[in-house]
Amino acid sequence: MNDKEYFEILDNIKKEIAMARNNAIISANEHMIRAYYNVGKKLIENNKWGSKFIEMLAKDLKISFPSKKGLSATNLRYMQKFASVYDEKEIFQQGVGKLSWRSNIMLLDKLKTNEERLWYINKAVENNWSSIVLDHQIGTKLIDRQSDNDKKVTNYLEKLDNDFNERVQDVFKDPYLFDFISYENDMVEKEIEDILVTNITKMLMELRIYRHSSRYVYIISTIWYV
Repeated sequence: MNDKEYFEILDNIKKEIAMARNNAIISANEHMIRAYYNVGKKLIENNKWGSKFIEMLAKDLKISFPSKKGLSATNLRYMQKFASVYDEKEIFQQGVGKLSWRSNIMLLDKLKTNEERLWYINKAVENNWSSIVLDHQIGTKLIDRQSDNDKKVTNYLEKLDNDFNERVQDVFKDPYLFDFISYENDMVEKEIEDILVTNITKMLMELRIYRHSSRYVYIISTIWYV
């Protein structure tokens, strides 16, 4: 195997792992957004019980899920507002579910109409904006300047590898997502790490790269930090 062939294999493996990781993150986020939307609909359906109803639910949910912070009364109210503002088509066909929950909260707090929200959501998905960039664009009223900025607002990350996708990183770092997919009590981080290392080692052995010790160490470190 020459150097060119080796680095082509390395590059392909890195891209495959990065793409799978990013897809998994987005999928987990969409499942969380769907769950929050469904919870919000239930709250709307039972709104007749008054304001203390949500407070009671939050306390009882805390008992059932003691380690989760995303089920506070405040967040339940955001779920209710979320479900009252959007319909399912807007969430799952127009990109709402692709943004982090904190980005969605920002849109609920800072914008008054769905037309504005969906405009910024489309721009955020198209250009892979993080919540920080999205907040800046809302604050500087990009929608009012859209005619002057059509040429400036471009998908500036489209040529970067998947592991540099700012929107995916933003979703992954969202504390609500971490809370939603938290580990079970019997899962140990070291055990998960050991399994991952073992599987990567087996894969490399099958590729017969183990003959070249320097390359072996390099590819392990590269894949591990993808």
